[in-house]
Amino acid sequence: MIPLLLLACMDYEISSQAEEAGLQETDTLIEEEEVPEENEEQVAPGEASLEGQICDPSGGGWITGATVTLDHGDGIAQDTTDHEGRFVLQEIPVGAWTIEVIKGSFHTTIEVTLAEGQQSLPEPACLEDDVAIAVVQGFYDEVEKFLDQMGLSYDLYRESGGQQVPFLKDLDRMQEYDIVVLACGMDDKWLDHAGPIAENLAAFAEAGGSIYASDWSFYGVELAFPDAVDFYGNDSFPMEAYGGDMAQVRAEVQDPVLIEVLESTTALVDYDLGGWAVVEGVDQDTDLLLSGPAPLFFEPNALQDAPLAVSFQRGEGLVLFTTFHNEKQATADMKAMLREFILRL
Repeated sequence: MIPLLLLACMDYEISSQAEEAGLQETDTLIEEEEVPEENEEQVAPGEASLEGQICDPSGGGWITGATVTLDHGDGIAQDTTDHEGRFVLQEIPVGAWTIEVIKGSFHTTIEVTLAEGQQSLPEPACLEDDVAIAVVQGFYDEVEKFLDQMGLSYDLYRESGGQQVPFLKDLDRMQEYDIVVLACGMDDKWLDHAGPIAENLAAFAEAGGSIYASDWSFYGVELAFPDAVDFYGNDSFPMEAYGGDMAQVRAEVQDPVLIEVLESTTALVDYDLGGWAVVEGVDQDTDLLLSGPAPLFFEPNALQDAPLAVSFQRGEGLVLFTTFHNEKQATADMKAMLREFILRL
């Protein structure tokens, strides 16, 4: 693996609102009898509440849907970050505590010392870049460029040069990574070794590894996890799934976190090339993230409400598949969704 950059979080010494305002113990905030505002949060004596924001490893974007947890021994204070990365933890005893932040394979910890009252982190806390990512490069996909923009480190197994098949055949090597990306247009020589590679992908997920596959790399998902997704056509002939026609599709967002990320219940998806891998249905344990019409080459009517992006758990790992690849045609919605997909792996 390549060296990883760790964005360590500093210890936060947090004072109460009165201390921040420079007030002495003998000062009073209100000369008359203090009447709390109607919407002001009330904090019990000897307790604290804490709000803050969580950013991605680059420091350039907020994290939606991260779980923020503080275990203080007598209980757990927990919240989930919103689309601006904000969280609020309540009913925390005063003292020094460690906060854990988790989003998919990504995490960070924050050391805080809390005084009584309502407090805020003095600055955002960013997830660490200590997640090991392998990208099996694809001719029609540019996932690695998105990883660069997110400030994430990765190892690139190129589409040419004979790097991909030896990597996918070596389970021990695969398990050095937390995430494996199977990009659209990867070297199709892997099909000559489809059996053992499918077994490795399944074992990788069972052991806790996460997989993202796009468009033409669908057959890795089909062979390794045959019951999760029903691809178009006869599953014994992978080319039959390549039935999608060129189109811009206004998709319906089915996933609550994606809706928050996009601040919309729809997303614009651009299928810039014909022949994309179409999904007809999913297993009951497979989560539908995005759905919409799927125009087909050889049929007059598009499939309606076809799954366009799905995910499912296998063992301790998450597998995520999108019918679209992520090349130059990627819309703003597609870029935002890909960022969210990577972070939840």
